[in-house]
Amino acid sequence: MGKAILVTLLFVHGGIHLLGAAQAFRLATLPGLTQAISPAMGLFWAVCTLCFVGAAVARITDLPQWWMLGLVAVLGSQALIFSAWTDARLGTIVNVVLLVPIAIGFGEQRFLVRLAADVAGMGFLRHQSERETISDAVLVALPPVVAKWIRRSGVMGQPRARLVYLTQKGRMRKQPNDTWMPFRAQQWFSIPIPAFVWAADVDWGVGVSIKGKDRYGNGRGEMRIELLALVPLVDASGEKIDQGARVRFLAEIMWFPSAALEPYVKWEQVDARSARATIRDHGGASSGVFRFDEDGDVVGFEAKRYRDETLEDWVIENTAFADYGGVCIPTRSRVTWRNDSGDSWTWLELEVTSLQRY
Repeated sequence: MGKAILVTLLFVHGGIHLLGAAQAFRLATLPGLTQAISPAMGLFWAVCTLCFVGAAVARITDLPQWWMLGLVAVLGSQALIFSAWTDARLGTIVNVVLLVPIAIGFGEQRFLVRLAADVAGMGFLRHQSERETISDAVLVALPPVVAKWIRRSGVMGQPRARLVYLTQKGRMRKQPNDTWMPFRAQQWFSIPIPAFVWAADVDWGVGVSIKGKDRYGNGRGEMRIELLALVPLVDASGEKIDQGARVRFLAEIMWFPSAALEPYVKWEQVDARSARATIRDHGGASSGVFRFDEDGDVVGFEAKRYRDETLEDWVIENTAFADYGGVCIPTRSRVTWRNDSGDSWTWLELEVTSLQRY
């Protein structure tokens, strides 16, 4: 249900309940209300009005807890309807309709609470110590092509990133012939101890949304997808998810290049324009090849990653770059699956819309 329609329905339904209070206190003569309403019950009708109006205002201001007021209003309304069934029974239809967005509101707040717990669990507050400034000395052990990228990125002379928060927008699809679905996402990274939480709101069409969350930490990955923040569609973990999340973290250090200097990442030059990186974390290891242009910008990444049960090539192509806080990073990317037969299809197109390093 669209926000405007929901707010209008809450206001109108709440206003109708005010008629019960007017009848109780003889403020108006309402031929449609044939049953007597006592002053005490009239107060109850007025309180219901306030609850509906409060829920509408809370929804307008995007307060996550709006559904609580809405639920109190609907339950109170239905109790009043039962007490005046002959006159008010049609209000039951409206209450049933309102229960749908209220349930979705509950699911969305639950999703936000769990997301906050996941982010807190990454230990952001434990990484607020003084940060080492990046100097030429730390580049000596790197392959020349990687050292060139680090210099090109602009991180030299800056403190190493410890925490990163970014937002994204783009579109995705599950299968090659599926319709593209727009999405918006936010992502948190911990750098000294590799971890991330990625949360997305995907538009499935006709007003239906999907909530998605990927998580990596302590060497373990998790993936959860919910329809309308209520119905679980995917709840996955295990070795294949661990491998995919680890590869993803490795690839995404292109957004915070100082992570290339962390001890859990090892480098070897492949040729003048590419280098292989290997990340080791909690007993697991994954590798991928970063590709650079002649200026030293990272223009691509390729690694083996599980797609469902099959290990396929996971390929990133960067098509645009921008400066965030003095550091040049890729801001537009395409992500493609390619199988052993050479068949490929792009499943994700994204743009980084903001980035903060701490």
